[in-house]
Amino acid sequence: MSALYLSLKLLHILLAITALGANLTYGVWIARSKMQPEFATFALRGVKFIDDRIANPCYLLLLPTGAAMVHFGGYSYSPRAAAFAARANVFTPILAVLIVAILILMVFKPA
Repeated sequence: MSALYLSLKLLHILLAITALGANLTYGVWIARSKMQPEFATFALRGVKFIDDRIANPCYLLLLPTGAAMVHFGGYSYSPRAAAFAARANVFTPILAVLIVAILILMVFKPA
């Protein structure tokens, strides 16, 4: 394995750990704000900061680092992955219609 591939792998794993770890702290922030309501504003600002500045950027960087690992690692996207992507193209519009239907039912609440 090349040093570039291993460096990408290390970065990819660190990004995943950081993103997931940041998300796992949200429960603590919210629980603390429920126990001490005066802490709620600070807790929500903390969650927003962590989400905007740490977790989401890490999640966004996971795709390019993963794709770079596939490229520089000498791997290719397998036929199973291509078949899965083709299947996803069929189910995506179906899921979109279901989501819109659920949204309409939630808003209009038919009797």
